[in-house]
Amino acid sequence: LGNHDPLTGLPNRRQLIMDFEHESKRALRYDRKMALFYMDLNKFKKINDDLGHEVGDKLLQFITKKLSEILRENETIYRVGGDEFCMLVPEFNSDDELIKLAERTVTDITAINQFGGMEIDIGCSIGIGIFPDNGATLSTLTASADEAMYLIKSSDKGNYCFVEN
Repeated sequence: LGNHDPLTGLPNRRQLIMDFEHESKRALRYDRKMALFYMDLNKFKKINDDLGHEVGDKLLQFITKKLSEILRENETIYRVGGDEFCMLVPEFNSDDELIKLAERTVTDITAINQFGGMEIDIGCSIGIGIFPDNGATLSTLTASADEAMYLIKSSDKGNYCFVEN
């Protein structure tokens, strides 16, 4: 339980640190890149404030299930904050794979317009960082991906953005 979020059952930041250390060593050893998606839910605070924390908690659990269905078996999603998630993609063949994953994530989250018999408006913003290009440590890669996420979030589009070098 120390490495998992009690609400969603997802691995937490502590587990992300351990997994990143392991996967980054493998990526360097096999001369490949990996990706880190930093995701924030758009308009979640309003849902929590308007409908209550119980509904917000259930929505987080529902979103967790949706996100888990999107990922391939070697990819992992982590809950790293209230409505913030990271996805670790330890290997990929092209940016197109990452784009498809990001687009599917945005589409699936944005498509949630009914929850618990109530209309809701939710979306997500994703910053995508590539190891080691955008950061050789989890801290630098997370900071880069977080910055990209806030760039797209400030545009109010609810979409994804790669870290710019």
